[in-house]
Amino acid sequence: HNIYCLQDTHFTLEAEHDIRTLWGYDCFLVHTLQRGVAILFKNNFEFSFSKIKGDSDCNYIILEFTTEGKKLLWCCIYGPNNDDPAFYTNIQEYILDSQCENVIMCGDFNLVLNPELDCYNYKHFNNPNTRQKLLKL
Repeated sequence: HNIYCLQDTHFTLEAEHDIRTLWGYDCFLVHTLQRGVAILFKNNFEFSFSKIKGDSDCNYIILEFTTEGKKLLWCCIYGPNNDDPAFYTNIQEYILDSQCENVIMCGDFNLVLNPELDCYNYKHFNNPNTRQKLLKL
């Protein structure tokens, strides 16, 4: 299976048209000139979509689809640069409401999940409250 997730895309409407044409398969995009995310599917496996959700700031897109008899919730996230746990609270609420057991989250969360592994000699870690919320999620 081939599923590609893109963050911080900054696509224009013209670029979206070109991407859809060049890609030639299913793709889902939410974007502005300041940010954006996209999920691109190759059509080398069977799937059917039931719901698509994006936020007004174009920081995430969530797809509900079924493949091989399993319902999946696929979240492509471009996390905000500020310490905003509410961003992930909204995603968590959507995930819980979907009652989907198979959830995949990917993207650029704009924070460090494990400072001991990913940071050396940092004086301060960015977005500590958001980090805690994401770890709970």
